[in-house]
Order: sequence, then structure tokens, then C-alpha cells
Amino acid sequence: MNVNIQFDNMNVNAVINNSGIFTGSNKQIYWRTFQKNNFGFGVTIGIKNDSTGIMNVINDQDIIDTPIIELDNNDG
Repeated sequence: MNVNIQFDNMNVNAVINNSGIFTGSNKQIYWRTFQKNNFGFGVTIGIKNDSTGIMNVINDQDIIDTPIIELDNNDG
């Protein structure tokens, strides 16, 4: 079986716990994520990259973040 994968241009800015990159016909069975993230700035990656004088404020006044009620009994 020959497989040829070619990406001419693909930009992914962030991949975290609830991310995925899919193409074509597919089905993600039992795909779940239960979490909340607050991002103020992110990360600086590279050689001699610097971020100075930055102040980020996240005003999150939720009492309960992302209430989850699961009605099924799948173990996936």
C-alpha cells in the first residue's frame, strides 16, 4: 500500500487537550474533553526571543466553570 501525504501550507497556532486536525471522512468516537483554560498571553518559543513589560489580566468571575452533566455511561 502506497501512502502519500503532502501539505502545501498548514498553520496550527495552538494544539491543546481538546484540539484535533482532521481531513477527509472520519469519525471521532468517544471524543471528549472536560476542562476550561484561560489564556492571557501564551508562550514565547525560540532562541533569543524576549517579551518584556507585558501585563495580562484575566477577569473570570464565574462561580462554576463549565458545568458538566453526563447522561451516558460510555467508558471511552
